[in-house]
Amino acid sequence: MFKIGIAQEPFLTEGRVNISVSHSFNVIDAELKAHDEDTDIAIYKAKTPPTKLELAPSVAIVGGPPLRSIIPQTPVTPMGTSLAQDFPTAGEIVLLAGFPLKGDSLILQTGVATGYYWAPEEQGHNTIPSKLLRIMLSVVSNPGNSGGPVLDHRGNLLGLLEGNLLADIRSDQLGVELCDWIRLDQSGQPVRDPNGQIFSTKFPCQQNSGISYAVPARLIQQLAETNNIDLQ
Repeated sequence: MFKIGIAQEPFLTEGRVNISVSHSFNVIDAELKAHDEDTDIAIYKAKTPPTKLELAPSVAIVGGPPLRSIIPQTPVTPMGTSLAQDFPTAGEIVLLAGFPLKGDSLILQTGVATGYYWAPEEQGHNTIPSKLLRIMLSVVSNPGNSGGPVLDHRGNLLGLLEGNLLADIRSDQLGVELCDWIRLDQSGQPVRDPNGQIFSTKFPCQQNSGISYAVPARLIQQLAETNNIDLQ
């Protein structure tokens, strides 16, 4: 059994008063129905459908203490999306949704589909080649975006955000800048050499390139069909 969190708005307005909500997640039970490590996809079935979900009262601060409980007024609606079977064309506008940088607010970002990308080699040499294809996107993604939906302008699901490509940091004086990598042992402590010096290795410093990649929606459909799952 797994748990799925459904986020509520962290701020509400009641009359002329702004309310800050401190417990803005509802948690429901879900069952894992299928998963595929090669494409990093998992399909869950929620025990409670959106039409039956009742949002729990939230603890709110109305201009300051004391705390009081309120009932969220924004209902959860059973809105879904369709899986896009075709790949986006180069230059097509896309929308990325997620909760980047450990935030509690849903962030929507627009970007552009730029082409295709083969998944990193660490996916494994035994992976079926068709499962390595990814959609390249000109959009800055961060931790918290992973697994988030990438939608087209009609609201169809193009894919699930998997990650972003890193670029070496360069300077005019040094060329590629180098950073120290400190090796840690199993307890999380730095590994030291026989002389007691911390073991470290130089490697190129890297930064977010602004180019991200997503698992195509057609691979979600294939996983569902293989496991006789009706996504409708």
